[in-house]
Amino acid sequence: MDQKPINPARIIGIFLVVFAACVLLAIPVSPTMAGKLTNLICGAVIGLVGGGFLIASRTDKAKH
Repeated sequence: MDQKPINPARIIGIFLVVFAACVLLAIPVSPTMAGKLTNLICGAVIGLVGGGFLIASRTDKAKH
């Protein structure tokens, strides 16, 4: 029963990337240009942070 240890960085990364996708999908629903721009910027930043967590989880796995 060798179970792989849970990698918290990978879980957080997946959550953030999915959340960023939801924010980006909300862009057309926003009625104002300011709302659309806010959703675009927030979705991009959250997605980049989530991607960073995913990359960090892969490099952290390689060290062990």
